Amino acid sequence: MKLSEIILPPLIGGFIGWLTNYLAIVMLFRPYQPVKIGLLTFQGVIPKRHREIAKALGELVEKQLLSQKDVISLLTSEENKQLFAEKILLAIKEKLSTLFPVLPDYLRQIVIKTLLNYLKNELPSVVNKITLSLETDLQNKVKIGKLVEEKVLQFDLKTLEKILTSLMKTELSYIEIFGGVIGVVIGVMQVMLNIFVNR
Repeated sequence: MKLSEIILPPLIGGFIGWLTNYLAIVMLFRPYQPVKIGLLTFQGVIPKRHREIAKALGELVEKQLLSQKDVISLLTSEENKQLFAEKILLAIKEKLSTLFPVLPDYLRQIVIKTLLNYLKNELPSVVNKITLSLETDLQNKVKIGKLVEEKVLQFDLKTLEKILTSLMKTELSYIEIFGGVIGVVIGVMQVMLNIFVNR
């Protein structure tokens, strides 16, 4: 048996295996737009199913990662209500310090202090009303899944390809190499079969 008959089948098999997997990965993303060749239409799997993928991601995020209820709980938690009240009080204090310019300073301070003390007592109930109203608005208007779906649909396909390939870079490389290895193994088996048959 010639040396070329021993070396070439594994080399060719390895190259074909690598190329097949490389093309399969490329065809996940490309072509971006449908390309018609005769009766057949070709389009990358991800571009073709862009809308379905966006919807599935939206549902996944809403059901498994960040539900509407989670967002509402976070925004209407006691800690955030207190923070909200403090921010309002600080803004009012800054505004009050610029008011009543005609009053003497000591009198202005008394007025500001009296108003702030009153607001400190009233703000928690005001904030509660605001957060209850906000909760109702969020339940009616904010759909996390829909927001994620719309965001994914806004990605152009090149951006989506870059994101996915950067996230799966190692895995995709392994798939290409694995294709090459399988091709080499098949080539070696072919050589061994030829040797066995030609004995």
